[in-house]
Amino acid sequence: MKSLFLFVALFLFVSEAFAASPGETIYKANCEMCHGSSGAGDGPVGKALNPKPANYKNVFKAYKNKEALKTHIMDILEKGKPGTPMASYRTMPLKEREAVADYLITTHTNFKGK
Repeated sequence: MKSLFLFVALFLFVSEAFAASPGETIYKANCEMCHGSSGAGDGPVGKALNPKPANYKNVFKAYKNKEALKTHIMDILEKGKPGTPMASYRTMPLKEREAVADYLITTHTNFKGK
């Protein structure tokens, strides 16, 4: 019985460690179709758009600090990008937009820490 408990505890611990973050889950549901899994703007829908979705790697490298980049991402999520297919996500709760911004910064930049 003790080994079964240890197995279940280890399974739950490992599962939690590999679980998607809230930002990743929201990104996959709302953004990946256009921006792609790597953020290169090559998602299945994005390939057909004109202009093409932003390639995060190109956009993000212009920012020298995390705070300025997060402000930029939050602004785009709030307002969209006029003249492009990028819609506003202002109806998405602020906490969810922040989770997406944090996910993008964590996965597509070299910024460390909070």
